[in-house]
Amino acid sequence: MKIILFFIFLTLLTTATAEIYQYDDVVLYPNGSQYINISKLYVDIDELKNISNEDMLQVYIIYKNQRFLIPQLKNNITFDLPVEDVNLSIDVSATKESANTWKVTYTIVNKYNTAIPINISFPTGYNLRNTSIVVPGNSSIHVFLYKNSPLNTLYFGDSNISYRIPSKIDVIYTPTIPISIEKSNRILNNYSIEWTANYSIYNNKNISIMANISLWTDVGNSTIDLGNISNIYLTPNSTCSIVRNIYSDEVPVFYIKLYAWNKTQKDIVMVPTLRVGSSYIIGISKVKGRNFSYNPILVSDDSGDDEEEEEPTEEPTSSEEPTEEPKPEEEEPTSSEEPTEEPTEEPTSSEEPTEEPTSGEEEDESYHILGIEIKKLDNPKDIAIQSMSIFILNLIIIPLLPVYLPPNIVDNSYSLLNTYRSIRRLYLPDGIKLEGPLPLNIFIIHPNDHLVSLISRSFEIPLNSAKALTIAIENGGILKTTDKKTYEIALKIGVSAEYILK
Repeated sequence: MKIILFFIFLTLLTTATAEIYQYDDVVLYPNGSQYINISKLYVDIDELKNISNEDMLQVYIIYKNQRFLIPQLKNNITFDLPVEDVNLSIDVSATKESANTWKVTYTIVNKYNTAIPINISFPTGYNLRNTSIVVPGNSSIHVFLYKNSPLNTLYFGDSNISYRIPSKIDVIYTPTIPISIEKSNRILNNYSIEWTANYSIYNNKNISIMANISLWTDVGNSTIDLGNISNIYLTPNSTCSIVRNIYSDEVPVFYIKLYAWNKTQKDIVMVPTLRVGSSYIIGISKVKGRNFSYNPILVSDDSGDDEEEEEPTEEPTSSEEPTEEPKPEEEEPTSSEEPTEEPTEEPTSSEEPTEEPTSGEEEDESYHILGIEIKKLDNPKDIAIQSMSIFILNLIIIPLLPVYLPPNIVDNSYSLLNTYRSIRRLYLPDGIKLEGPLPLNIFIIHPNDHLVSLISRSFEIPLNSAKALTIAIENGGILKTTDKKTYEIALKIGVSAEYILK
């Protein structure tokens, strides 16, 4: 018992160094199967802060196609993961080597591409109590155990196993970086005033940063959009400047909205966990036991142990006895000749249903479509009422089609030109420059800023495309885009989309 506790202590000690890890409540079975109750991702905030020495405004973790937002780096946090099988399996088999010796083959199968360190604690009574091995990727290792027992039955009890499977998570975090806007003006020869805004983004970090920006200005009671710029690459300790000019006799106010992020990877491990009551022991899992039996063949003493090896070939002889039981069944048909006369009487009774079609002749005035009975209308008055009803319904439904049809969602002016003739509603994200006469079915939509930021940074697509994709997610509809990557992403996440060639 002391050896078991010492072994578990060593396992927990090595697991404690992995401060960001996935743990699975998994039970392995000796036939290669498994059952996973829960799967979770544990994130230690201090370990997350070690990724960067700079301040983080917010952090996204991407792992196994799941995105997790950590808005505040204060307390450790645990996320639920979808349950997936662990690509490790255990197979246990046993044979009777001699009259007093059992041999157990304990096989560990590793279906991962990388080598996995594994610790195993076996039940008592065998030549090995525990072992530590490294199973290469896409291979298996056999561990042989021996037990002295004259019995013809063997119960190989539960064993404990621990492993550390390497994995990675993507970490996207927003650093704090300074920005500035310098405004100036000059009077032109025609006495108009030209206003200039110089936007500066400073990357004062020792890491590269990506940024998306939106620029606009308020002049009087109107807002002028100055454009969006996506995927600005800022090298460490660099500055990016953008200049915008407008002409106005009134004093404008310039604005900027900035999304900045850095994307990196972090090594983590996948470990098992053992449930004990309402608590969990991280780093160890249970492999269920298995019963084995040996059926010796009663032969003469001269045959010795050589006849025991032929046991699998002798087992089918015991299954030959049931083959003699069907013989009496072949004689039963002779006694079952009387039931064969019953079908001859059935046609006489089946003559009665032949009279049913006579009653069906009265139903010639109706027919069925898709299981629905529809009666024919012979009365001209009924036919006129039906036709007028259909006409009135068409007058009501057709004008309402644009309301009930899913809208078209575009991400730039070129996509908008390709949807002018549609009767559907047109949804446009704010920030798209509109020119010329516009149809009456256009609606300017402001999507969720946080979701736009997440989509733009995670998939690295233009900002306007991220806005349009967000609108499609929030409101439904058909996304029409000229960006091939946005089109492919929309289809992957289940959004209806059309790709427009320029």
